[in-house]
Amino acid sequence: GTQSGRCSQRDSALYSDAKAQNFLSTLTSLLRQKLDTLGSGYELTHAPMDSDLVPSSKYYQILKEQNANLDYLMPQFYNGLTRPAVDGVLNGNQGRISAVSMFDDLANDLFPGQP
Repeated sequence: GTQSGRCSQRDSALYSDAKAQNFLSTLTSLLRQKLDTLGSGYELTHAPMDSDLVPSSKYYQILKEQNANLDYLMPQFYNGLTRPAVDGVLNGNQGRISAVSMFDDLANDLFPGQP
């Protein structure tokens, strides 16, 4: 991963992909616990770009590990791997994969057995 050139921590030991991934995973878990203690009416979600929703991505793996802590996922299907505005949801002509193919992976692998 890379950061903006304006970040003072760029290329330092203070930042690493592993630390960022651990932060996101821990934040999701702790936020779920906090929201649950506050009672009902709170939802926890992530809104990843479609390029982060391929099974080989680290973000996908974090989401898979944290799926019980999420209420829902809001995939961003634009300017990424899929091109549903051009291809529709069933085709993958302009995009590398179809939106429906990615949705199937999310439903069956990331959130198996859930409605």
